[in-house]
Amino acid sequence: MIKIICARPFDYDRILALLQHGKLLTDDVMAAGTRYWVAQTDSGELAACAGMEFGEDAVLFRSLAVYEDYRGEGLALRLIERALDEAKAEGYHHAYCFSTRAADYFQRIGFQQVPVTQLAKALPDVPQVMRFAAIGKLPGEKAWWKALR
Repeated sequence: MIKIICARPFDYDRILALLQHGKLLTDDVMAAGTRYWVAQTDSGELAACAGMEFGEDAVLFRSLAVYEDYRGEGLALRLIERALDEAKAEGYHHAYCFSTRAADYFQRIGFQQVPVTQLAKALPDVPQVMRFAAIGKLPGEKAWWKALR
């Protein structure tokens, strides 16, 4: 059985390894205020991870990765639902994410494509937005939004 839990400090190296394995950006992934969840087997093996950065009224979902052996088991959706449920419970009203590779997936689970400028305006001070702005990556990104109700 695989359970979704909040990441603990000893999970961070494993999260970084999974993100690198998936060729995802790892700059600022452990910035202060960023929260992670992991999908973990009963034996403690890391199967998947996801993170979230927090603004005033919105959150930025980031760093979703699933090891190949665990794909097709619904772990990505379970991680997204857990993260968004916690954000909603804490009073956040909007969730955003960047994705150029998983557009169809995010649309299927209720995200709508929005201008990158909307995301950047809603979350100007979160680490991933600041990093993308600093390295000139914002114009080439695709932004996604979902209301948290």
